Amino acid sequence: MSWFKNHVSSNSIFAWNYEDDFLAGYDHGKKAGLMSVADHNVVPGKKLWTWGNGPRGRMWDHILTDEDGPYIELMVGAYSDNQPDYSWLQPYEVKSFAINWYPFRDIGGVKNANLEGAVNLEVEKGTAKVGFYTTSARPQATVLLKAGDKVLLQERISINPAKPYTKQVPVPAGIDEHDLRASISAGGKELVAYSPIRLEKIPMPKAVEPPPPPAQIKTNEELYLTGLRIEQFHDPGLDPEPYWEEALRRDPGDVRVNTALGINSFKKARLADAERLLHKALERLTDKYTSPKDGEAIYYLGQVLKAQGRSEEAYKQLYKSTWSLAWRAAGYYAAAEIASARNDSGAALDLVNRSLEANALNMRALNLMAALLRRRSEEQTC
Repeated sequence: MSWFKNHVSSNSIFAWNYEDDFLAGYDHGKKAGLMSVADHNVVPGKKLWTWGNGPRGRMWDHILTDEDGPYIELMVGAYSDNQPDYSWLQPYEVKSFAINWYPFRDIGGVKNANLEGAVNLEVEKGTAKVGFYTTSARPQATVLLKAGDKVLLQERISINPAKPYTKQVPVPAGIDEHDLRASISAGGKELVAYSPIRLEKIPMPKAVEPPPPPAQIKTNEELYLTGLRIEQFHDPGLDPEPYWEEALRRDPGDVRVNTALGINSFKKARLADAERLLHKALERLTDKYTSPKDGEAIYYLGQVLKAQGRSEEAYKQLYKSTWSLAWRAAGYYAAAEIASARNDSGAALDLVNRSLEANALNMRALNLMAALLRRRSEEQTC
Protein backbone atom coordinates (compact mmCIF):
# COMPACT_ATOMS: atom_id res chain seq x y z
CA MET A 1 0.00 0.00 0.00
CA SER A 2 2.94 2.35 0.57
CA TRP A 3 4.12 2.01 -3.06
CA PHE A 4 2.74 4.42 -5.67
CA LYS A 5 2.84 1.76 -8.41
CA ASN A 6 0.12 -0.23 -6.62
CA HIS A 7 -2.46 2.58 -6.80
CA VAL A 8 -4.14 2.47 -10.20
CA SER A 9 -6.88 4.93 -9.29
CA SER A 10 -7.05 7.91 -6.93
CA ASN A 11 -6.90 7.04 -3.26
CA SER A 12 -6.72 8.53 0.23
CA ILE A 13 -4.91 6.67 2.99
CA PHE A 14 -5.38 7.76 6.60
CA ALA A 15 -3.30 6.71 9.57
CA TRP A 16 -5.15 5.35 12.57
CA ASN A 17 -3.67 4.71 16.01
CA TYR A 18 -0.30 5.99 14.74
CA GLU A 19 2.20 6.62 17.54
CA ASP A 20 5.32 7.76 15.68
CA ASP A 21 6.25 11.41 15.22
CA PHE A 22 7.12 11.34 11.53
CA LEU A 23 5.55 11.01 8.11
CA ALA A 24 7.61 10.81 4.91
CA GLY A 25 7.47 10.33 1.16
CA TYR A 26 10.39 9.00 -0.87
CA ASP A 27 10.98 9.10 -4.63
CA HIS A 28 13.08 6.01 -5.36
CA GLY A 29 13.85 7.25 -8.86
CA LYS A 30 15.26 10.55 -7.65
CA LYS A 31 16.61 8.99 -4.44
CA ALA A 32 15.17 11.87 -2.44
CA GLY A 33 12.28 12.43 -0.10
CA LEU A 34 10.40 14.82 2.17
CA MET A 35 10.11 14.38 5.92
CA SER A 36 7.54 15.76 8.36
CA VAL A 37 8.25 15.60 12.10
CA ALA A 38 5.78 16.63 14.81
CA ASP A 39 4.67 15.42 18.24
CA HIS A 40 1.97 12.85 17.49
CA ASN A 41 0.16 13.77 20.72
CA VAL A 42 -0.57 17.20 19.22
CA VAL A 43 -0.39 16.34 15.51
CA PRO A 44 -1.93 12.86 15.28
CA GLY A 45 -3.53 13.26 11.85
CA LYS A 46 -1.68 11.66 8.93
CA LYS A 47 -2.88 11.33 5.34
CA LEU A 48 -1.47 10.29 1.98
CA TRP A 49 -3.30 11.18 -1.22
CA THR A 50 -2.59 10.12 -4.79
CA TRP A 51 -4.36 10.55 -8.11
CA GLY A 52 -3.04 7.08 -8.98
CA ASN A 53 -0.88 5.90 -11.84
CA GLY A 54 -3.72 4.77 -14.13
CA PRO A 55 -4.98 6.73 -17.16
CA ARG A 56 -7.11 9.11 -15.08
CA GLY A 57 -4.24 9.79 -12.69
CA ARG A 58 -1.90 10.53 -15.57
CA MET A 59 -4.48 12.98 -16.89
CA TRP A 60 -4.19 14.91 -13.63
CA ASP A 61 -0.39 14.88 -13.93
CA HIS A 62 -0.81 16.92 -17.12
CA ILE A 63 -3.42 19.25 -15.60
CA LEU A 64 -1.66 19.99 -12.31
CA THR A 65 2.02 20.08 -13.27
CA ASP A 66 4.00 21.35 -16.25
CA GLU A 67 6.45 18.55 -17.01
CA ASP A 68 7.08 17.09 -13.58
CA GLY A 69 4.72 14.12 -13.67
CA PRO A 70 2.80 12.64 -10.72
CA TYR A 71 2.96 13.72 -7.12
CA ILE A 72 1.87 12.52 -3.69
CA GLU A 73 0.15 14.76 -1.16
CA LEU A 74 1.44 14.28 2.38
CA MET A 75 -0.92 15.83 4.92
CA VAL A 76 -0.75 16.19 8.69
CA GLY A 77 -3.30 17.58 11.13
CA ALA A 78 -2.90 19.30 14.51
CA TYR A 79 -5.54 18.70 17.18
CA SER A 80 -7.25 16.43 14.68
CA ASP A 81 -7.09 12.65 14.44
CA ASN A 82 -7.99 12.70 10.77
CA GLN A 83 -9.89 14.62 8.15
CA PRO A 84 -12.54 15.77 8.84
CA ASP A 85 -12.17 15.44 12.64
CA TYR A 86 -12.22 18.77 14.46
CA SER A 87 -11.54 19.59 18.10
CA TRP A 88 -13.40 22.36 19.91
CA LEU A 89 -12.11 25.90 20.47
CA GLN A 90 -13.26 28.00 23.40
CA PRO A 91 -13.98 31.67 22.60
CA TYR A 92 -10.63 33.47 22.04
CA GLU A 93 -8.71 30.26 22.65
CA VAL A 94 -5.40 29.77 20.86
CA LYS A 95 -4.03 26.32 20.07
CA SER A 96 -0.38 26.21 19.03
CA PHE A 97 1.70 23.50 17.43
CA ALA A 98 4.94 22.94 15.52
CA ILE A 99 5.43 20.87 12.38
CA ASN A 100 8.95 20.55 10.99
CA TRP A 101 9.74 19.60 7.39
CA TYR A 102 13.08 18.70 5.85
CA PRO A 103 14.38 16.98 2.72
CA PHE A 104 16.40 13.78 2.90
CA ARG A 105 18.20 11.73 0.29
CA ASP A 106 20.11 8.63 -0.82
CA ILE A 107 19.12 6.20 1.97
CA GLY A 108 16.49 4.18 0.07
CA GLY A 109 13.49 5.10 2.20
CA VAL A 110 12.94 5.63 5.91
CA LYS A 111 11.87 3.54 8.89
CA ASN A 112 12.27 6.04 11.72
CA ALA A 113 13.02 9.76 11.94
CA ASN A 114 13.19 12.76 14.24
CA LEU A 115 14.66 16.26 14.07
CA GLU A 116 18.18 14.86 14.29
CA GLY A 117 17.89 12.60 11.27
CA ALA A 118 16.42 9.53 9.58
CA VAL A 119 17.31 5.86 9.45
CA ASN A 120 16.49 3.11 6.96
CA LEU A 121 16.97 -0.61 7.56
CA GLU A 122 15.90 -3.31 5.14
CA VAL A 123 16.84 -6.98 5.10
CA GLU A 124 16.83 -8.89 1.79
CA LYS A 125 18.38 -12.29 1.06
CA GLY A 126 20.63 -12.30 4.10
CA THR A 127 21.87 -8.73 3.68
CA ALA A 128 20.96 -5.72 5.82
CA LYS A 129 20.83 -2.43 3.94
CA VAL A 130 21.50 0.38 6.41
CA GLY A 131 21.11 4.11 5.69
CA PHE A 132 21.44 7.23 7.83
CA TYR A 133 20.68 10.87 7.05
CA THR A 134 21.36 13.68 9.53
CA THR A 135 19.97 17.21 9.53
CA SER A 136 23.30 18.74 10.57
CA ALA A 137 26.99 17.98 10.10
CA ARG A 138 28.35 15.30 12.41
CA PRO A 139 32.08 14.98 11.75
CA GLN A 140 32.51 12.27 14.38
CA ALA A 141 29.50 9.98 14.46
CA THR A 142 29.25 6.28 15.22
CA VAL A 143 26.96 3.92 13.32
CA LEU A 144 26.04 0.63 14.89
CA LEU A 145 24.15 -2.45 13.72
CA LYS A 146 23.50 -5.13 16.30
CA ALA A 147 21.65 -8.44 16.38
CA GLY A 148 20.77 -8.76 20.02
CA ASP A 149 24.13 -8.41 21.79
CA LYS A 150 26.11 -9.30 18.68
CA VAL A 151 27.72 -6.36 16.86
CA LEU A 152 27.46 -6.72 13.07
CA LEU A 153 28.69 -3.23 12.20
CA GLN A 154 30.44 -0.48 14.14
CA GLU A 155 32.01 2.36 12.22
CA ARG A 156 33.21 5.89 12.93
CA ILE A 157 32.02 8.21 10.18
CA SER A 158 31.65 11.82 9.09
CA ILE A 159 28.13 12.61 7.93
CA ASN A 160 26.21 15.72 6.86
CA PRO A 161 23.02 16.57 4.91
CA ALA A 162 24.93 16.53 1.61
CA LYS A 163 26.65 13.24 2.42
CA PRO A 164 24.37 10.55 3.89
CA TYR A 165 25.70 7.14 4.91
CA THR A 166 24.72 3.73 3.49
CA LYS A 167 26.14 0.26 3.99
CA GLN A 168 25.25 -3.34 3.15
CA VAL A 169 26.02 -5.79 5.94
CA PRO A 170 25.82 -9.61 5.76
CA VAL A 171 23.44 -11.03 8.36
CA PRO A 172 24.51 -14.43 9.76
CA ALA A 173 22.12 -17.30 9.14
CA GLY A 174 19.57 -17.95 11.84
CA ILE A 175 19.27 -14.33 13.00
CA ASP A 176 15.73 -12.99 13.15
CA GLU A 177 15.57 -9.58 11.47
CA HIS A 178 13.39 -8.35 14.33
CA ASP A 179 16.44 -8.67 16.60
CA LEU A 180 18.41 -6.19 14.49
CA ARG A 181 18.89 -2.61 15.65
CA ALA A 182 20.53 0.17 13.62
CA SER A 183 21.58 3.39 15.35
CA ILE A 184 23.73 6.47 14.90
CA SER A 185 25.27 8.43 17.78
CA ALA A 186 27.31 11.60 18.13
CA GLY A 187 28.66 13.50 21.11
CA GLY A 188 27.55 10.77 23.50
CA LYS A 189 23.93 10.99 22.30
CA GLU A 190 21.95 8.57 20.17
CA LEU A 191 20.49 10.57 17.31
CA VAL A 192 18.08 8.09 15.75
CA ALA A 193 17.62 4.31 15.76
CA TYR A 194 15.34 1.62 14.40
CA SER A 195 14.58 -2.02 15.03
CA PRO A 196 12.05 -3.85 12.81
CA ILE A 197 8.73 -4.09 14.56
CA ARG A 198 6.38 -7.05 14.76
CA LEU A 199 3.01 -6.09 13.38
CA GLU A 200 0.15 -7.40 15.46
CA LYS A 201 -3.24 -8.04 13.97
CA ILE A 202 -5.76 -5.68 15.53
CA PRO A 203 -9.37 -5.12 14.52
CA MET A 204 -10.23 -2.24 12.23
CA PRO A 205 -11.83 0.76 13.94
CA LYS A 206 -15.59 0.81 13.97
CA ALA A 207 -16.99 2.59 10.92
CA VAL A 208 -18.98 5.76 11.54
CA GLU A 209 -22.63 5.33 10.62
CA PRO A 210 -25.17 8.09 9.96
CA PRO A 211 -27.37 8.74 13.00
CA PRO A 212 -30.92 7.34 13.01
CA PRO A 213 -33.89 9.73 12.96
CA PRO A 214 -34.34 11.61 16.26
CA ALA A 215 -37.45 9.66 17.30
CA GLN A 216 -35.50 6.37 17.12
CA ILE A 217 -32.80 7.49 19.56
CA LYS A 218 -33.46 6.14 23.04
CA THR A 219 -32.05 8.68 25.48
CA ASN A 220 -31.78 12.44 25.79
CA GLU A 221 -28.05 12.13 26.31
CA GLU A 222 -27.69 10.37 22.95
CA LEU A 223 -29.87 13.00 21.28
CA TYR A 224 -27.72 15.77 22.75
CA LEU A 225 -24.45 14.09 21.76
CA THR A 226 -25.73 13.31 18.25
CA GLY A 227 -26.58 16.96 17.69
CA LEU A 228 -23.25 18.01 19.18
CA ARG A 229 -21.33 15.72 16.84
CA ILE A 230 -23.22 17.08 13.81
CA GLU A 231 -22.39 20.60 14.99
CA GLN A 232 -18.73 19.73 15.58
CA PHE A 233 -18.17 18.05 12.22
CA HIS A 234 -20.15 20.58 10.15
CA ASP A 235 -21.96 17.77 8.38
CA PRO A 236 -23.63 19.44 5.36
CA GLY A 237 -26.24 16.71 5.09
CA LEU A 238 -27.45 16.83 8.70
CA ASP A 239 -28.88 19.44 11.06
CA PRO A 240 -28.42 19.17 14.85
CA GLU A 241 -31.60 21.06 15.70
CA PRO A 242 -34.12 18.22 15.10
CA TYR A 243 -32.18 16.04 17.57
CA TRP A 244 -32.10 18.75 20.20
CA GLU A 245 -35.75 19.64 19.63
CA GLU A 246 -36.71 16.00 20.13
CA ALA A 247 -34.79 16.04 23.41
CA LEU A 248 -36.71 19.13 24.55
CA ARG A 249 -39.99 17.52 23.56
CA ARG A 250 -39.14 14.76 26.06
CA ASP A 251 -37.64 17.05 28.70
CA PRO A 252 -38.21 20.78 28.16
CA GLY A 253 -35.79 21.69 30.94
CA ASP A 254 -32.75 19.75 29.71
CA VAL A 255 -29.81 22.04 30.53
CA ARG A 256 -27.38 20.74 27.91
CA VAL A 257 -29.88 20.89 25.06
CA ASN A 258 -31.28 24.30 25.94
CA THR A 259 -27.73 25.63 26.10
CA ALA A 260 -26.74 24.07 22.78
CA LEU A 261 -29.86 25.36 21.02
CA GLY A 262 -29.40 28.76 22.62
CA ILE A 263 -25.84 29.03 21.32
CA ASN A 264 -26.99 27.84 17.90
CA SER A 265 -29.69 30.50 17.83
CA PHE A 266 -27.17 33.15 18.91
CA LYS A 267 -24.89 32.20 16.01
CA LYS A 268 -27.82 32.66 13.65
CA ALA A 269 -28.71 36.05 15.20
CA ARG A 270 -32.04 34.72 16.50
CA LEU A 271 -31.46 36.68 19.68
CA ALA A 272 -34.90 36.40 21.27
CA ASP A 273 -34.90 32.60 20.85
CA ALA A 274 -31.35 32.42 22.18
CA GLU A 275 -32.23 34.44 25.28
CA ARG A 276 -35.31 32.32 26.00
CA LEU A 277 -33.40 29.02 25.65
CA LEU A 278 -30.45 30.12 27.77
CA HIS A 279 -32.76 31.41 30.51
CA LYS A 280 -34.50 28.01 30.41
CA ALA A 281 -31.14 26.25 30.84
CA LEU A 282 -30.33 28.46 33.82
CA GLU A 283 -33.65 27.71 35.53
CA ARG A 284 -32.49 24.19 36.31
CA LEU A 285 -28.78 25.04 36.60
CA THR A 286 -29.35 27.69 39.27
CA ASP A 287 -32.26 26.01 41.08
CA LYS A 288 -32.10 26.31 44.86
CA TYR A 289 -29.67 29.24 44.53
CA THR A 290 -26.98 27.08 42.98
CA SER A 291 -23.91 28.55 41.29
CA PRO A 292 -23.37 26.16 38.38
CA LYS A 293 -20.13 24.27 37.89
CA ASP A 294 -20.04 25.22 34.19
CA GLY A 295 -20.61 28.85 33.22
CA GLU A 296 -21.28 28.25 29.51
CA ALA A 297 -24.98 29.17 29.58
CA ILE A 298 -24.25 32.27 31.69
CA TYR A 299 -21.50 33.44 29.34
CA TYR A 300 -23.61 33.07 26.22
CA LEU A 301 -26.59 34.73 27.85
CA GLY A 302 -24.29 37.66 28.54
CA GLN A 303 -23.21 37.74 24.89
CA VAL A 304 -26.82 37.57 23.70
CA LEU A 305 -27.78 40.49 25.95
CA LYS A 306 -24.72 42.42 24.77
CA ALA A 307 -25.74 41.83 21.14
CA GLN A 308 -29.15 43.35 21.97
CA GLY A 309 -27.53 46.47 23.37
CA ARG A 310 -28.48 45.61 26.97
CA SER A 311 -24.97 46.16 28.24
CA GLU A 312 -25.72 46.51 31.97
CA GLU A 313 -27.56 43.18 32.08
CA ALA A 314 -24.88 41.62 29.91
CA TYR A 315 -22.10 42.88 32.19
CA LYS A 316 -23.60 41.11 35.20
CA GLN A 317 -23.96 37.81 33.37
CA LEU A 318 -20.48 37.93 31.83
CA TYR A 319 -18.94 38.74 35.20
CA LYS A 320 -20.81 35.83 36.78
CA SER A 321 -19.53 33.46 34.09
CA THR A 322 -15.97 34.10 35.31
CA TRP A 323 -16.77 32.10 38.43
CA SER A 324 -16.20 29.10 36.16
CA LEU A 325 -12.53 28.58 35.22
CA ALA A 326 -13.44 27.41 31.71
CA TRP A 327 -15.11 30.75 30.96
CA ARG A 328 -12.88 33.07 32.98
CA ALA A 329 -10.79 34.34 30.09
CA ALA A 330 -13.70 34.86 27.71
CA GLY A 331 -15.99 36.32 30.38
CA TYR A 332 -13.50 38.87 31.67
CA TYR A 333 -12.61 39.94 28.14
CA ALA A 334 -16.25 40.47 27.12
CA ALA A 335 -16.87 42.42 30.35
CA ALA A 336 -13.74 44.50 29.63
CA GLU A 337 -15.18 45.44 26.24
CA ILE A 338 -18.32 46.76 27.92
CA ALA A 339 -16.32 48.70 30.53
CA SER A 340 -14.16 50.18 27.79
CA ALA A 341 -17.22 51.21 25.75
CA ARG A 342 -18.55 53.19 28.71
CA ASN A 343 -15.13 54.88 29.15
CA ASP A 344 -14.34 53.17 32.45
CA SER A 345 -10.68 52.59 31.62
CA GLY A 346 -9.69 51.57 35.14
CA ALA A 347 -12.24 48.77 35.32
CA ALA A 348 -11.54 47.74 31.73
CA LEU A 349 -7.81 47.45 32.41
CA ASP A 350 -8.43 45.36 35.51
CA LEU A 351 -10.81 43.08 33.63
CA VAL A 352 -8.56 42.62 30.61
CA ASN A 353 -5.64 41.84 32.92
CA ARG A 354 -7.72 39.13 34.57
CA SER A 355 -8.64 37.77 31.15
CA LEU A 356 -4.99 37.59 30.10
CA GLU A 357 -4.08 35.82 33.34
CA ALA A 358 -6.40 33.02 32.22
CA ASN A 359 -5.45 33.15 28.51
CA ALA A 360 -2.26 35.06 27.72
CA LEU A 361 -2.58 34.30 23.99
CA ASN A 362 -5.88 36.14 23.41
CA MET A 363 -4.86 38.61 20.69
CA ARG A 364 -8.05 40.64 21.07
CA ALA A 365 -7.40 41.08 24.78
CA LEU A 366 -3.82 42.17 24.06
CA ASN A 367 -5.07 44.68 21.48
CA LEU A 368 -7.66 46.02 23.92
CA MET A 369 -5.01 46.38 26.63
CA ALA A 370 -2.77 48.30 24.22
CA ALA A 371 -5.64 50.65 23.34
CA LEU A 372 -6.52 51.20 27.01
CA LEU A 373 -2.92 51.95 27.95
CA ARG A 374 -2.63 54.36 25.03
CA ARG A 375 -5.82 56.11 26.17
CA ARG A 376 -4.53 56.34 29.74
CA SER A 377 -1.24 57.82 28.50
CA GLU A 378 -3.09 60.42 26.42
CA GLU A 379 -5.30 61.34 29.39
CA GLN A 380 -2.28 61.78 31.66
CA THR A 381 -0.56 63.92 29.01
CA CYS A 382 -3.57 66.19 28.78
